[in-house]
Amino acid sequence: MATPPFLHAKADIILRSSDGIDFRVITFFLNLASSSFDSIIEKAAQSDQIEGDLPIVPVEENQRVLDIWLRFCYPSTLAEDPPLHELEDIIPVLEAARKYSLKPLEHKVRQALESRMEKEPLRCFALAVRAQLDIEAALAAKYTLRQSLIPIIRDAAYRCNPWARIYLGLQPVTLIA
Repeated sequence: MATPPFLHAKADIILRSSDGIDFRVITFFLNLASSSFDSIIEKAAQSDQIEGDLPIVPVEENQRVLDIWLRFCYPSTLAEDPPLHELEDIIPVLEAARKYSLKPLEHKVRQALESRMEKEPLRCFALAVRAQLDIEAALAAKYTLRQSLIPIIRDAAYRCNPWARIYLGLQPVTLIA
């Protein structure tokens, strides 16, 4: 179920996430955020799906991503910008930001990625490359140079071959017969 402010009584459209969660939204806020929402509003006018008196427009984004990008569209008096703590959210939220021409959200995603680079430079590098964020990829690459590769090699070796633990001088593997 969607959470406030996406249950508002003055909503004029319902956006249905790919996982079936309904978000009751006010299109005025969407239009202020980006003119790209015009297509969603046009779909609403042609929608044959109606709940109460509100048209339902299915969108490709799941509940989590839809909630994040809608919060960026709403004024801060109704919804604070959500934090982007999970790296798993970076790519889908960035794709939605690009799809709906939400430059401030794209900027926020870049900032969230940069804030994690010191702790997880390799993951940030991979995400930045995948998202074609060249500046962030270069920055993450520099952060990877600060890390020792031995733990990364040990982790990779262990995942590929448990016997590698013995070779690397780690805890021996216990076999169950």
